[in-house]
Amino acid sequence: MKFSLLAVAVYALGAQAAVTATRTVTASQEQAVSSTLAVSVSETNSPKSGPIVASLKNELTFYTTELELGSPAQKFRLLLDTGSSDTWVVSMDDDYDCGYGSCDYTGQFTKNKSSSFRDLEQDFAFYYLGGNAKGKWATEELSFAGKKVSDFQFGLADSAFGVDPLTGILGVGPKSLESVKDKYSNLPEALKEGGYINKKAYSLYLGDDDGHIIFGGYDKAKFEGELVEHKMTDEKRIQVDYSNVRVSGVLCSPDEDSKQSAVLDTGSVLSYLDDLTLNRVFMKMPVFVGDYMDAQGAYQIQCMPPQFDISFKFGNQDIHVNGSDLIIPVSRNWSDLDDGCYFGITTNNNSNHRNILGAGVLRSVYTVVDLEDKTVSLAPVKKTKDSDVQELK
Repeated sequence: MKFSLLAVAVYALGAQAAVTATRTVTASQEQAVSSTLAVSVSETNSPKSGPIVASLKNELTFYTTELELGSPAQKFRLLLDTGSSDTWVVSMDDDYDCGYGSCDYTGQFTKNKSSSFRDLEQDFAFYYLGGNAKGKWATEELSFAGKKVSDFQFGLADSAFGVDPLTGILGVGPKSLESVKDKYSNLPEALKEGGYINKKAYSLYLGDDDGHIIFGGYDKAKFEGELVEHKMTDEKRIQVDYSNVRVSGVLCSPDEDSKQSAVLDTGSVLSYLDDLTLNRVFMKMPVFVGDYMDAQGAYQIQCMPPQFDISFKFGNQDIHVNGSDLIIPVSRNWSDLDDGCYFGITTNNNSNHRNILGAGVLRSVYTVVDLEDKTVSLAPVKKTKDSDVQELK
């Protein structure tokens, strides 16, 4: 799986790295973690099933949420990633990568301060373009949106070389995508097994300032019309078919019925399309798209182009993306661009020719992911403070 992290001027971590620290997550296959550890609900927290609402914070190019690990609890703010299935945090032992307060925002875990910490004595390794995160698998008591789960498996990174901005990951993808041979209960699985939710499913609302992920439920007030169900086309990924791409109504796909698949990945700053479609998108846009930057894996674009939208057709459903959501400002202190912006869609040559719809596109769609029935339901998003949360059954 792949996702991208972008260093941006307004991001609180003060990132100083290249624009697309594109991550290909692969675990050490020589090391396998035992799956015999049972996830259990804390005895002090009697489970009651129902929707679990957790807030998301818009960090401009991705979204973060909070959780706690340990006894007593230690707080973390992690990147929410539908494109991966594992969770990892930074260890307090990593003083090299976390110098000058670079980990203050995401948090660092101190294992010696927790009475419930268990080291599984197995290595993990996640590899990125230009960096990697390495450490040990462990289990801990987890607190998420007021719910407690014991023996929650996660990675504790003691090295995160070249990962910038340095933030841990909360992976909520399918269990089959976990990066170990012996699968374990990740967050969606653990909440279902703990009796907190009736269905291993969740919904996503990515707002302009904030958003939410609702495990076991969805918010009827946050979308227009009806949710339309689509079958996942890859059992290991949250991936669905789409038939065409348009710029302000003008077809850019090879033909009307040109079927392709795309991964829906909140952890990806950029979206990735095939070169044929991408070049046609550029030709139809009302603004000149500049040179491709090899080091960053993205295209230059002016920061305030004329208004346009890009639409994706899922079955009989059109999802329109405002062009402004695809303009990414970049910190000038490391960028070599004059106008300091990148376009949020790039070539899928950077993603092993896999089409990916990242956070910039997903802001325009309300998404319900059903990991049990292997379906994704979509509807055009409605930006509102109103709320009408319903349970998924």
